[in-house]
Amino acid sequence: MTANLLLLGPSPDSVDERTRRGARLREQLASFLGEGHTLDAVLLAGVRGRDDTAYQEAGRLLDGVLEQCIDNLPAGHDLPVVVCAPGPHDLDPVRSGSMLARALTRDWTDTSADVWSGEAQDVLEALHERFSAYRQWADAWQAPDLEWRHGLLPGDQSLRIEVGGLRIGLVGANTVFRMLTTEAQGDLATCAPEQLDAAVGRDWTEWTAGNRATVLLASHAVRAGAEPTSGSPLLPVAERAGTPARDPQSPSWNLLNDEGHQILRLDADGAGGLHAWKGTGPEPSATRRLTLWPVGTGAAAAPPRPSTRLAAQPAPAAPRAALQDFYRHIASGRMILVVGSGLVDAGGQGPVSLDELNRRLARAVFGQVPSPEPRLAETWAAVRRRLEDRQVETYLDALKTDDGPTPYAVKRLLQTPWSVVYDFSGSDLLRKGIAADPDLARTALSVDATTDWPTSVKITEYVAMQGFVGDGLGTVDFSEYRTDGAPPRSDWLQRFLAEALFQPVAFLSLAPDSASLWQLVDLVAPPGTESSYPRFVVTPAGGVADGARLEQAGITHIPMDVPAFCHDVLRPGIESLEQGHRELSRLRSTEQTDTGISLVATLVDAAGRGSEDFLKGREPTWAEIKNQGFAARLSQLARIKEAAAPGPNGLLPVVIVEGRAGSGKSTALMQFGYDLHAAGKSVGWIDRDSTQSRGRMEDQALSVGFDAVLVDDVDIFKRSSAPLLRSLNAQGRTLVVATVRTTRRDEVAANFPATRVSFDRALTDDDLKNLLRTLKKRRLLGKFAGYPESLRVEKLREICERSLLAAMIQVVTGERFEDKVRSEFDELDALQAAAYAAVCLCDSQQVFSARGIHEVDLALIVSRGRPSPRIQRAIASLLESNLLTLGPNRTVRSKQRTIADTVLSSILKNRPERLEEILSQLLLFYSSRAGHQRDYASPYRRVMERLLNHRLMLNLGLSPYVVRRIYALVHDRLSSDFHYWLQCGEYELENGDLDIARNYMETARACTGGDTDHRVLTTWSSVILSQSTGRPRDDELARQALDAIDCLDSVARRYGGKTPHTFAVLATAGTKWLESLGRQLTDAVFFRVAQLIAGTIDDGRLRCADNTVFLKVADRREPELRALMERRRGVLL
Repeated sequence: MTANLLLLGPSPDSVDERTRRGARLREQLASFLGEGHTLDAVLLAGVRGRDDTAYQEAGRLLDGVLEQCIDNLPAGHDLPVVVCAPGPHDLDPVRSGSMLARALTRDWTDTSADVWSGEAQDVLEALHERFSAYRQWADAWQAPDLEWRHGLLPGDQSLRIEVGGLRIGLVGANTVFRMLTTEAQGDLATCAPEQLDAAVGRDWTEWTAGNRATVLLASHAVRAGAEPTSGSPLLPVAERAGTPARDPQSPSWNLLNDEGHQILRLDADGAGGLHAWKGTGPEPSATRRLTLWPVGTGAAAAPPRPSTRLAAQPAPAAPRAALQDFYRHIASGRMILVVGSGLVDAGGQGPVSLDELNRRLARAVFGQVPSPEPRLAETWAAVRRRLEDRQVETYLDALKTDDGPTPYAVKRLLQTPWSVVYDFSGSDLLRKGIAADPDLARTALSVDATTDWPTSVKITEYVAMQGFVGDGLGTVDFSEYRTDGAPPRSDWLQRFLAEALFQPVAFLSLAPDSASLWQLVDLVAPPGTESSYPRFVVTPAGGVADGARLEQAGITHIPMDVPAFCHDVLRPGIESLEQGHRELSRLRSTEQTDTGISLVATLVDAAGRGSEDFLKGREPTWAEIKNQGFAARLSQLARIKEAAAPGPNGLLPVVIVEGRAGSGKSTALMQFGYDLHAAGKSVGWIDRDSTQSRGRMEDQALSVGFDAVLVDDVDIFKRSSAPLLRSLNAQGRTLVVATVRTTRRDEVAANFPATRVSFDRALTDDDLKNLLRTLKKRRLLGKFAGYPESLRVEKLREICERSLLAAMIQVVTGERFEDKVRSEFDELDALQAAAYAAVCLCDSQQVFSARGIHEVDLALIVSRGRPSPRIQRAIASLLESNLLTLGPNRTVRSKQRTIADTVLSSILKNRPERLEEILSQLLLFYSSRAGHQRDYASPYRRVMERLLNHRLMLNLGLSPYVVRRIYALVHDRLSSDFHYWLQCGEYELENGDLDIARNYMETARACTGGDTDHRVLTTWSSVILSQSTGRPRDDELARQALDAIDCLDSVARRYGGKTPHTFAVLATAGTKWLESLGRQLTDAVFFRVAQLIAGTIDDGRLRCADNTVFLKVADRREPELRALMERRRGVLL
């Protein structure tokens, strides 16, 4: 029985030497494989030389080796596994005086014990960072279907392979981790016994004893006397010696030859002997013999080493498939941790479990534990009725921990990349662990579910679902878990149940039969339901019935106690955990984060292959633009390019592309941006995914200095559109091209200096032929395939008159656009229709504030706070049928803005009960997320304010009775929010109920911040002026109206162009008031007010020059005001 191993050294620095080495290796390997031999493993003792391209070269070298093996692979034989060990050039060096260098050199005697126990987290994390490039490269070469184990240090790894009848252990050891500085010498090479314990996941001697032979791979051999004790014959191989001075009595390492590659051979004879040789010749000679250390060789004679946590507490073996599945999901950065009955440390010490607390409380109130045992919620209700607070607090003290070091298991939990942690244990272990580690303040937040509200924070929340024990009984709640219970605990429970529908979940429990565990399991996974994401439970192995019960619930059992799980499965250095941290950081950086101006170059580079879904009605992506053949190039594009040319003075223009919904504006703008990018221009892109404020975008454009900035739908900036376009243009230095729907063209004032391109012109014959050619190429002509070529153009011209999008959908599907949208909606079941309507309403032009709805939020909206697997399946079916799409950060979106608008205008507005229901559900959800906060930059707050907007209510065509009912629905959550009262007041003002409007505005002013908010002051003044205008003989109202006019004047002067509405209100309401009360006012008062209004109009023409609404008001009211003044004077001005 023979095993063949190929040993490789680092990539040579010289290009010529690299080429020669590669040629020699290919030649020798071809001869070796041609003789019928096979390779079982490839060992790399260091990867990188001093050349930055070494990883690429090493990858090419390995690819070549594996390709040669594939070409000569016998039937039933696997490809060789690849095992690596890092060399000194595989790390990023540090300064010799740095803290890390001192810890690993001068202070190593003091540091080593903490490193091997896992306590020195800062050192271990810094080491992993120093080897990050190596780890990324090496991990890619690990066969995912093998049972790899990773140690504490980066590069420490192990696995076993079966070759014939030989079980061989392969171990890669990082012996250069202390050689962190450029001047470090080989005498720092280290391979500690504790290091190897961690690499194999148990005691090294025991692990090696289970092998026929063990191969220990390192870049540098360790110094004499530091060799590990082996339980099987050991073949130690290294690329170079650690130190020249060696004890001649010490066993030597096998070093790589000067060629940089060598084939090693392990032979087992019939008598049970094992031999190791260089090469594969039939007659092994003494010169080819390798040193094979016999059993027990190494540091066995040294005094027994202190036991480490890892060695002293070996974890029970968990099923391999379960752990692999766990690691796969923890690497996604999306796993939820649920702490069930409690946590204890390795010695079984810690707070009592919830089950034990329940029994103690039951004895206190019932005399003994009833049978069957009551739920904790029932016991807690009796406790609060029968026991005094002092007695209850005494029992709850059992959930507290003494001040002292954080248990190691808790540290590991806190340093694992969970998406969110829901702690139902009632203990303060996690809270104290976070407080004890200042570094965790950047990534972890303790939350009291009984007092703190869910928000959109970008760090991991550790949610104490029972409250904080020790902060008084007022913040402790062991009552029933109810989604309709008292907020905010019920809001957290709703969010937990919704997240569990879309993310993997891991439960921790002290026992498999814990009542607390099964109460949570029943909440998350009711009997008979299936989940798209796995649920794991970490709990000791129980009886046969416990295992069957977990299996029936669809939960993967990891049979380990919690401390052992934390020590072994969550130990530092595991690549899946590191990948989870990276992915979690990526998600945090993009999740609910404001996006500014994107670079077209970045968008194009990230684009995929494109999809025919675009031709079926989905919005274009950069993939369809980059991969030509999906989006036909039409004459509209040429007209944009013509309009974008510099003027005679060399200045670049602002171009506004106008057109109906679905006329192809976005596609043409993207094609234009792609052409600019291909020509080497720096191009910025703004669309509905861009959520930064106008000011921040202007600052970004100024600092970057784009050649062009393209804005897809400038209407997202409403009445700030013109100032933004002017700023981006930078006085002609930057080309600006923006699209806008024809119905929204007034958002950019008619007198704004821009070149306008209309997309409402008929398409040319060439355009129509290009469209047909694209459809034919994609085999999407539908019934048009039956028409003659000449008739196809005419037929397409007819249906293109309404909309290019509508035409494409009709050609591909054979249905009229509106009919198809309506039939798709009508075919949905109740849950699907609710989810679809909610997304379309939010994505529609009238409502839009933020792109899409996060899938978890959508489940909560549709379920009215009672999420269930049926909701998840409804959303999944909408995504599978392409009615909705899943965008970045898992936001669910309509596939086309025009479709969303059509759903609103043609379906929901014609079904007012359905519209009220959807709007109510949206407002209830967003008010629960944003009603308690005053962070006006919050995405939840922005959407809530948009949904509350009185103008939206009017545009939706809802009756006053329905609008008032919707506002009343969120009253309890928003009663202290001045913005809520502002919208209620504005709606009643528009509806003509001035007394109710006045009441609401007085309430708004009484709320915190309301008495200084310019919007509140403007509307309050408008209401008073309207009241006084309608009751001109009410002297008290007249006096209040004068105060209102002064208030409007003050707001206009203070905020200027930021509040054009104030200028418009003073011009309109002020002029009407003068006309109504003119005869009752003295000349002095009349002319003071008239001149103030006239001055405000003049000032507004300067400060609000880009605001179309104000300019229209000014053009109308200024002549009326002058006429009033003329009549009062009795002479012509």
